[in-house]
Amino acid sequence: MKRYSLLSIFLLVLGIAPIMQASAQERDPDAIKKMMAVQIDTLVQQLNLTAEQEAPVRELLIAQSEQRMELRMSARNSNSRGKVRQRAEALQKETNTKLQELLTDEQMATYKKILEEQRRARRQDPRRGPGNGQ
Repeated sequence: MKRYSLLSIFLLVLGIAPIMQASAQERDPDAIKKMMAVQIDTLVQQLNLTAEQEAPVRELLIAQSEQRMELRMSARNSNSRGKVRQRAEALQKETNTKLQELLTDEQMATYKKILEEQRRARRQDPRRGPGNGQ
């Protein structure tokens, strides 16, 4: 009987560990910045940027990511999530406008496609709960 209890506890810990790690990463600014850097690197590769495009696009995306992180923090400390969402949407529109000046039409279409795929993935994330899709 002890063997089954220990096995059950072990399996439970294995199942919960990734969730706890993800939650810790969501709260740790350094971990968030590392994840953002990886995401931006991936995006830069997917967009197939030229050498001239890479630095300004990277700077713009880093600035946007930092502003989004600030918005998330203010959303946690605020009862007006609707206003925070509006600010996030305005930030995304502003970023898109600036990117249109830096990217070719084909790169911009790829960028918008990637954003849509990310939105779809967030909506399907079970950790978000009901009513948290965008």
